[in-house]
Amino acid sequence: MIRRFLTKIHTLALGLVCVLFLAPAAQAQVYNFVVAKDGSGTHTTIHAAIEAVRTNKPTRTLIFIKNGVYEEKLNARFINLSLIGESREGVIISWNDYSGKPGPGGTNYTTATSYTLWASADDLYMENITVRNTAGNVGQAVAIRTTGDRQVFKNCTFLGFQDTYYAHSKRQYNLDCYVEGATDFIFGDATTVFENSTINCVEGGQYITAHNDTKLISKTTDNKDFYHGLLFLNCTITANTGVPDNRYYLGRPWGSPGSTAFINTRMGNHIRAEGWSTWSGNNHLSGTFAEYQSKDLAGEPLDVSQRVDWSTQLTAEEVEAYYNLDYFLKKDNVIWDPRAATESLPAPAELTNNLYELTWQAVEGAKGYVISRNNTAISFSEATTFTDTGVDPAIANTYHIQAVAENGNLSNTSNTVTVQSTVTSVKGDVAQAFQVKIEDARLTVSEKVDMEVYTFSGKLLKKAKNTTQLNLNSLEGGALLIKLTNRKGETVVKKFYLGGR
Repeated sequence: MIRRFLTKIHTLALGLVCVLFLAPAAQAQVYNFVVAKDGSGTHTTIHAAIEAVRTNKPTRTLIFIKNGVYEEKLNARFINLSLIGESREGVIISWNDYSGKPGPGGTNYTTATSYTLWASADDLYMENITVRNTAGNVGQAVAIRTTGDRQVFKNCTFLGFQDTYYAHSKRQYNLDCYVEGATDFIFGDATTVFENSTINCVEGGQYITAHNDTKLISKTTDNKDFYHGLLFLNCTITANTGVPDNRYYLGRPWGSPGSTAFINTRMGNHIRAEGWSTWSGNNHLSGTFAEYQSKDLAGEPLDVSQRVDWSTQLTAEEVEAYYNLDYFLKKDNVIWDPRAATESLPAPAELTNNLYELTWQAVEGAKGYVISRNNTAISFSEATTFTDTGVDPAIANTYHIQAVAENGNLSNTSNTVTVQSTVTSVKGDVAQAFQVKIEDARLTVSEKVDMEVYTFSGKLLKKAKNTTQLNLNSLEGGALLIKLTNRKGETVVKKFYLGGR
C-alpha cells in the first residue's frame, strides 16, 4: 500500500510539456566542490568554492566548474588546489581592472593588482578554463598573475591587451595553452614554460615578451650563468588579421638579467627580422635572448640572419643539455616534472545503455567519472553505472563519459550513445485546462483521457484508455512519468514522485 505521495500533480494544461524538477540527488564526491551558476552545484561562484577550502591542506582539493561566464576577481590562495573547467570555451572568468583605475579605499589599482585571477598559492593545477581581462587598450591590465610555485595550466586560454600573463615569480608550466595580447603580454621575473601553446598577437602592439630580473640562475658545465626565465617549446606565434608584417618583436628586456628562449617555434610574418628590441640602458647585454630552429608557419626554416647581434642562436648541444624541463625547471637540485600532473587517463570504453541506464568499462586509476548529456555535465559517479532520472524523455538525449584522474583532470570523451525520445508530446491549442489529483493511490482526471505511466528509462508500467481514473497501488515508489492524451490527440507529459511502499 502506498503510504504517501511526496509530490502531487496539480493542474495540467494540455498542449504544454511541463516538468517538475526534483531536488538534486546527492552526487558522488568525485570533486570536493562543484560550481554552477544555475544552482545545480555546491556553489554558484568560483570565489565561494575557493573560500570553502578555508585553509591550506596537504591533500588536494578538487573544484569542478560548469560552463558559464563568471564575472569574478579571484585569488586562488590555497595550496594543492585543482580548478577544472567543464570546457575551455565554456568556462570564462572575466574582470576588467587596470593600472590607474580607482580602487577601494581611495587607492588606484596597479599592474600587480589589476589581475582577473591571482594564482598565489603553490601547486595549483588548472585545466579547461579561459581567463580574460576585458579592460582593453587602457594600459596594464593583467588577466592572470602567477606567484605560486609548481603551478600547472593545461588547455587554458588567457586573453588581454597589455600585460595579459604576469609571470611574476617562482615556477609555472603551461601545456596546450593560448595567450593573446598586444604589448609585453607575457612578462615578469618568473621561470615559466609554455609548451605546445599558441601565442597570438592582436592589432595595436609590437612586443610579445618582457622578462625581468631572472631569479633562478644556475651554472653551466663551463661555469657560465644560465638564466631560467621564459621558455617556449614547440609553440606557434600567430597574429590576428590586420596585424601588418614585420610588426612584432619576440621580446625586450624589461629588467636585467632578463631571459627568453624560443625552441622549435613557428612564427608568422608579423615577427620582425631583427627579432628582439632593447628597453633601456644595457638591459639587453645581460641575460639570454635566444632561439633554436625557428620556423615559419608552414614549418620551413626561418631566415634569422638579420637578428640583433646580442641575441643567440642556440646549438643542438645547448638545447639538449639546458632547455629541457628537467634542467630548466630544476631548483635546489630538485627536479620538478610538471608533465606528470597533466597526464590524463584513457577515455572510458564501451559506453552502452538500456535507455537511460548507462554502463561503461572501468578505467584503472580513475577517481570517478563525469557524465554529460547533450554536451553538458549533469552528474558524477564513482561507479561505472548511472541512471539519468532528470532527463526530458520527449527529446533525443546523447551521452558521453569522462574519467577523472587524481588531480581532477579529465580524459577524452568516451564513445557516445543516443536515446531517442521515449515519450512523445504533441502540442495543441486547448480552450481550458483540466484537473489532475492523486489521492489514496488513485490518479483522477477531470475528463476522460488515455493514461500511461512510465519509468524514466521509458518502460511502460501501467495504462488505461478513455477513463478518468487509474489505480497506482501496484507501482513501486520513485520518480515516474505520466502521459495523458485527450480525444483530440493532444498530449501532455508530467514528472512526478511516487512515495515508497
